[in-house]
Amino acid sequence: MRIILTGHSLCHSRQLYFAKELAELNNEILVLAPQKWNHITLEHKKEDNFEIIPLEATTNNMHNFELVNFHQELNKFNPDVVYLLEEYYTRFAYQVYEKTNKSIKLGFHSYENIKDIDSRDEITLFESDFLIAGNRGAYDILNKIKKPDLILPLTGINTELFRPIDLDKWYSIIYHGRDVPEKGVKYINDIPNISKIFMYLPSTDYEDVVFDINHCKISIQYPYSTPTWKEQFNCAIAESLACNIPVIASDEDAILEYYSDCDDCFIIPSRNQDILNKTVADLLENYEHHKFNGRDFILEKLSNRVIAKKLNNLFKEIVK
Repeated sequence: MRIILTGHSLCHSRQLYFAKELAELNNEILVLAPQKWNHITLEHKKEDNFEIIPLEATTNNMHNFELVNFHQELNKFNPDVVYLLEEYYTRFAYQVYEKTNKSIKLGFHSYENIKDIDSRDEITLFESDFLIAGNRGAYDILNKIKKPDLILPLTGINTELFRPIDLDKWYSIIYHGRDVPEKGVKYINDIPNISKIFMYLPSTDYEDVVFDINHCKISIQYPYSTPTWKEQFNCAIAESLACNIPVIASDEDAILEYYSDCDDCFIIPSRNQDILNKTVADLLENYEHHKFNGRDFILEKLSNRVIAKKLNNLFKEIVK
């Protein structure tokens, strides 16, 4: 199949690794993404059946950007499928919808698990050929208009990159992710009497994060919900587990949905400093008695290969 993947997040390495995995399933993949997004610059790349073409973005606002010359690249490639890794209510979603020929199968991924569907946004959903919900909350919202075909995260985890490495444990805990309050950074910072490291993305080189994870004993992801945001998947949990590093995480719905079956993901109530402190202390005290193997969980359920195969099977069905 000839597949276009497009969206602002495809300028990030995490998404590009996933796109490359789809290419390895005997697909021709074209990535159309912003040439410049905040501090990230995307370079043109072509190898065999995989190509990245950077396009100028009209703005770096995810809700309001368009990609210049998107239509020309779409027509030149003539895909079977266009998969938009962008919310259905964005300006770019409308651009893609308007420019994509009806003979091409068009679909969207949505993580939106708070905002209800505005009637003005329904057309992109009604006219889509497939919908992917990123979590159960997103599924329930989309299902009011059109039943999603699958519940899948936006990407899986590159388990060749995120792997166990035998390194000295320089720190007790690591947090890697965005530096925003709702990710629970203050709670993690206030854990007393232990060494910790904070790797803020996207300012940290993504390929270097695996070494920092392996230099730590425990990874912590402690987000909490706000009126305008809820955790949607949390790749950082999966990346840590793929390195066989145990994770302490908050009991947000999406975390429970994806990780509650993993023995090495210790899920506790959010916004509770005392419980967080005690859980960290208990795990560190008994650390040498544990044999952590979260990697097997990720390889079975959340690797790039597993997620790409599920998505590829859907594409085959809709293109028939």
